[in-house]
Amino acid sequence: MVLSVKQVLALEAFQSASLLTCHNTVLNREVRWVSVIEVPVEDFVRPHELVMSTAMGIGHDPELLTQFIREVSTAGAAALAIGIGPYTPTLPPEVVQIAEDVALPLIALPWEMRFSELSQAVLERLLHEQQTLLNQSFAVHLQFIQLILAGATLSKLTQVLARELQRPALVVDINGKVLVHTGPVEERLAVRIHNALSQIEEELTRKQSSPVHVMPDWQLILVVVQVAAQHCGYLITPLVHSSLSQIEQLTLEHASTAAALCFLQQKAAEEAEMRVRDDFVWTLATGNIPSLEHAITRGRLLGYDVERTYACAFGQTEPNEIGEKFTTEQLVRHILSLVDEQAKHKHLRTMTTSVSGTVIVFLEIRRTERGGEEIIQQVVKQLSLTYPEARISWGIGGVRHGFGNFQQSYQEARSACQVGMSMYGLGQITPVSKVAMYRTLLAVGRDPESCAYWERYIHPLQAYEQTKGVEILRTLEIYFANQGNVSETARQLHLHRQSLLYRLKRAEQLTDCNLADAQDRFALELGLLLYHMREVDEQRDVLHTQAKVYDRQRESSPLLE
Repeated sequence: MVLSVKQVLALEAFQSASLLTCHNTVLNREVRWVSVIEVPVEDFVRPHELVMSTAMGIGHDPELLTQFIREVSTAGAAALAIGIGPYTPTLPPEVVQIAEDVALPLIALPWEMRFSELSQAVLERLLHEQQTLLNQSFAVHLQFIQLILAGATLSKLTQVLARELQRPALVVDINGKVLVHTGPVEERLAVRIHNALSQIEEELTRKQSSPVHVMPDWQLILVVVQVAAQHCGYLITPLVHSSLSQIEQLTLEHASTAAALCFLQQKAAEEAEMRVRDDFVWTLATGNIPSLEHAITRGRLLGYDVERTYACAFGQTEPNEIGEKFTTEQLVRHILSLVDEQAKHKHLRTMTTSVSGTVIVFLEIRRTERGGEEIIQQVVKQLSLTYPEARISWGIGGVRHGFGNFQQSYQEARSACQVGMSMYGLGQITPVSKVAMYRTLLAVGRDPESCAYWERYIHPLQAYEQTKGVEILRTLEIYFANQGNVSETARQLHLHRQSLLYRLKRAEQLTDCNLADAQDRFALELGLLLYHMREVDEQRDVLHTQAKVYDRQRESSPLLE
């Protein structure tokens, strides 16, 4: 569902507005958002925005007004609406002509029309369109899921897809062999499919968020069907129009998911093969092996030597940073293969597993305790070449002799990773030796009195954020990180200097602190640190819950006995 400038002008709130330019092109001019700005334009206007302005300071000068229109057009705005009043008494013909020349719909708004009411009308319509699309998408999704739950075959799934799209559909494997189809596959169609599959191999190397590929050269739509790291095949349907509607796009994406479920059984045997090894390493990390002798015996059966000295590396993937080009499981398996590759290059042994997007690696340590960190650094470097979008946060545990080090090093690595993510950001490698202070704060932060301490500062700031929608906590963190440098903080936050100073003043009022006073500044910064330690504690609880789930799955699985 797309909202156009023409539909916006048809809204009751815009009845008094006048379209001055582009009368023949507004139908397809998409509106995705509304913004109200004055000069300068700079980066404040995004593509497909309906921009409203009073043209304050430039409305009396045709040259400045012309420049403003050009900048708004260059930014990709859907249209520009200017309030006709004290700041812009009229829009001169030469200014209107410039808007026509740059193909920017120019709208004149009577001064009595409130921007807030106009914005509300557009946003309500946008939300309505989005909700309608979501409802339709959910209905299609539910239909496909019910088919899968009812045990539908790939043939039945393809028939339903063809009915939804009102066009034939077929499924081929990765080699182009037709598996199922809803109509005859003529020789010319087979040739087009072959050519399209050859072309799509190049497209799959480029980042694309959707599995749907429109192939206008061959008048086909190819939808990638994949399970984890493997492409299982393609859904194919003719390209009827030059582009897909949003509901057609979503239908094909849902069909891709449903088809992937049909292929899923083929992958079950591969997962079972890896399960036994993963379970053994997990029991080492959690200390669930009763004795060294038991571990030695069981390890030998799997090709592991637990009598060597190891350090644990704990990696945490972030789903929001991975993107849709590859799955978490695919990424994790690739990481583990890189770890094995780097360790073999140094003639070192490894034991690896993964749990719910986290990577657990025991690296053999011989000459230096930094050996484990060096291997992880090489893994990160190699990973950036194949998965540049992914950022993995790492923690490195300590090295000690003895069987008990497996569990202790794992706990240290996990803690170092959590603290590193909270304090240094995503994608860092954090040895446990570098987070001693934060681990101390973590212990202190669990005390009820320390909770009351940071709550005294943080709660008023959080309440202000929720009410005003201003990131005041992040503002303070960056301000402290820059040692009180206002200019650098404003630059990093993309704020005007005066806006930043206002935020800082509000923070002082909310916390009853004076940022110019060293003790107040330290007290507030300590409160922020303790607050972040609470986040680390919550992450630890999440991982603990994941571990319990994994343990229950392990205990109920006959493969792991």
